[in-house]
Amino acid sequence: MNCLEINRILDTHAPEELSTGQKQAVELHFASCETCRDAWMSYREIAAETLPRTPRDLRVRIAAAIAARAPAEAGGRRRSLLLGGLFAIGAAVAAGIALQVTERTPDPVRRSDESPQPALPAAPDTAPVTDAPATALRVDASAGASPELRGGTAANASAFALDAHSIMVVTVPDPRADERAIAEFAECRARILEQLRAVPGLNVIAGERVSAFDASKLPAEEIARELGAGSILLLKIMEHQASCSATHVDTKSGDERSSIMVFVDPKWQPERWAQFAATVAASVRDATLKDSLTVLSDAEATVLNAALGDAERMGALFKLRRGTTQSLVANNSAIIAAAAQIGMLSRDARAREGAWLGLRGLRDPYLVEPLLQSLANDAVESVRRAAAYDLAYFVDEPGVRDALARAAAEDPSAQRASPCCIPTVREAAARSLLSDQELRDLALATVMNDALPDRERLQALTFSPDGRALPIALTEEAARSVFDIGRRSADAGIRTQAWYSVGRASPQPEFAQAFLQDLASHSADNVRGAAATGLAHYLDDAGVRTALERASAEDSSPDVRLRARNALEGAAR
Repeated sequence: MNCLEINRILDTHAPEELSTGQKQAVELHFASCETCRDAWMSYREIAAETLPRTPRDLRVRIAAAIAARAPAEAGGRRRSLLLGGLFAIGAAVAAGIALQVTERTPDPVRRSDESPQPALPAAPDTAPVTDAPATALRVDASAGASPELRGGTAANASAFALDAHSIMVVTVPDPRADERAIAEFAECRARILEQLRAVPGLNVIAGERVSAFDASKLPAEEIARELGAGSILLLKIMEHQASCSATHVDTKSGDERSSIMVFVDPKWQPERWAQFAATVAASVRDATLKDSLTVLSDAEATVLNAALGDAERMGALFKLRRGTTQSLVANNSAIIAAAAQIGMLSRDARAREGAWLGLRGLRDPYLVEPLLQSLANDAVESVRRAAAYDLAYFVDEPGVRDALARAAAEDPSAQRASPCCIPTVREAAARSLLSDQELRDLALATVMNDALPDRERLQALTFSPDGRALPIALTEEAARSVFDIGRRSADAGIRTQAWYSVGRASPQPEFAQAFLQDLASHSADNVRGAAATGLAHYLDDAGVRTALERASAEDSSPDVRLRARNALEGAAR
């Protein structure tokens, strides 16, 4: 169908009157027509907006702006508003139609041809944007320019045209991190900001103190809403170690759009930081400026483009495996063949490992021979281990069981490089020979083995390297062991893992009391978030509901507030 026919359908039919064929026709047209798709998404963005609160000083600001604006500038503004109004009316023909393509497509409209909006002004060097403790969020405080209104007064934040394409970068200081961790995190933050500012059409709010909110007690996402920013990027150190975590949060819903984390190897070179920052920026760009169909189309083209670097191609492979998109790889023999070729022949060991990780769980018989070759002959342990895990899905194919048994007995990696928690190739091959039920039994036995490090005991419940045998139902005895690990551990990561695991076990009053205490007072937001999730099983208790309501409204972390709201709705994650 052409554009006129699509417009006629959308003009003359109510949403509930569209037939399956009409919905498919509109979706197909949107996939190929950028103009109609962008018009539809622009309308959705406009329709989703809520009326803002009227500022108390609005009249004063309007009067000052009219007095300060040159006549030519005022005329130009009037013309732009007229054109914008006409565009909105034209887009309104698509109002209210619930099509599958719109459910998969993020709200923002791609604006890669537009220049970034002006930065927010810097406030005097006083308090941060909130009065939260040192572990809470604050606006990134690196240096930045300070635009001013005529007369020398600082520009009010609301005078700037921020929108869904604006992202506010905030950091989570960690006073318990050592000097190395702080230095690595500073490098990570600087690289990420550099990459974000290079994204066309993305307005990055960072490096400034916002004068209108200096004395505010609002949490970060409330400030972002006041500024009109569509999302927040939270940067923080994980578990007080040399690391960097970047979490992209939607301002309106509080939902997490993406999360990327890395712990730093002391041997990292500067280019590895640049690679990580580029990955974060690409994730933000895709979620903010691109629709999902474009993201998937670009990812497929990248995987198939042999002129690109193997690591870049395999990074795109994971975009095709996110959410429910596994069929995009499973049903595309060209993608499978391209990834398998990289897994066998690339000179980049990380790309070879990435290929097997990206293909894991696919049961295409074409993969058997490349995986067997990699398991037997690759010189790098991590690549052989990845191949061994993939072969778990082919144990009944000729030669696979024998090859895994041989690797379990003879592979050169007989000893772990560290006590926890990366297995050898021998251990990976032996695991691949086990059934799902045998794996569940092994996980429970691992939890009960107090001779092992706590992290390894918990990892058996929360992580499956080959994607099999999860989730695992805890027995009462195993749940008690996990609870004891979490209660005694001073490590926030271990405590978080324990609470998430115990939260899936049968409710116990003692568990609820520990969750309530941590939700109210623990310094680590990941621990408070896990405690909030665990409390979803105790909603009959009025005290639990009160604590969750307080956390959903007042906690300094957007993630904790979201998890508290989910718990109140009985939707524990």
